[in-house]
Amino acid sequence: MFADSVTRLAQEFYSGKMPLEQSIAQLRLFEDTQFIHEVVSACARRCSENLTDAETLDYFVYQILS
Repeated sequence: MFADSVTRLAQEFYSGKMPLEQSIAQLRLFEDTQFIHEVVSACARRCSENLTDAETLDYFVYQILS
């Protein structure tokens, strides 16, 4: 169940491409948890599959890596 939750939330973050802080705050989650670290890692992997897209590249650089 944990892995499914990570995958689904990572996909939501990737699809929405909203600032991570804003997305995490809207869900009322804490940033510094293992769950969020897993979600961001999964989102990074998803982004890395499509770095030729300018919007994805910007999201990856300015949200995921920062």
